[in-house]
Amino acid sequence: MKANGAVRIVAFVVALILVTLGVVGCGGGAPTTSEPAAQTTQPGSNQSTAAVQATPAGIKPIQLPKKFEPDRTTPQFFKEALERKQPIVVFFYNENDTVSEGLRESLREISRDPKYAQVIFLALDASRPDLVFGLAEPLGANYTPFIAILDSEGVIRTEYPGYVDRQLLEQAIYEVVVGSTQ
Repeated sequence: MKANGAVRIVAFVVALILVTLGVVGCGGGAPTTSEPAAQTTQPGSNQSTAAVQATPAGIKPIQLPKKFEPDRTTPQFFKEALERKQPIVVFFYNENDTVSEGLRESLREISRDPKYAQVIFLALDASRPDLVFGLAEPLGANYTPFIAILDSEGVIRTEYPGYVDRQLLEQAIYEVVVGSTQ
């Protein structure tokens, strides 16, 4: 049993290195555009986030920041989360993906920190249409793993397609929380 766990850890580290180096994609396939992502800087931050991203054919990139506008396709649980006027972290994952599992654990640890008690954390299995229909496209989730961070007004402030470092993710969540309490 311990050998099996060690093999999983080694496989995860190798996959993480390959994804970081750009040798392997995170389930999104080849991008359809070769244009570089436009960069924006969040207010009060020295961090840049991609405002326009390369996307698979047929899916339009979104410009950030962008207000999430619920419509008839938006799941009720998400409408209720928006009505609470709290920051929301939405995580689309795939059960069979080691990168998704690593990010899920990072988010689990971050969500347990008392300073993020007012943040709503949603982890959505991308293979369940009842959870993701009406959310994936408006949030810009083209493949898994994918994380979108919304402020208390429902504005999408940051998105992370693919792997993101835990410290960078926590910093982005912190900036949204601080901005929501001012």
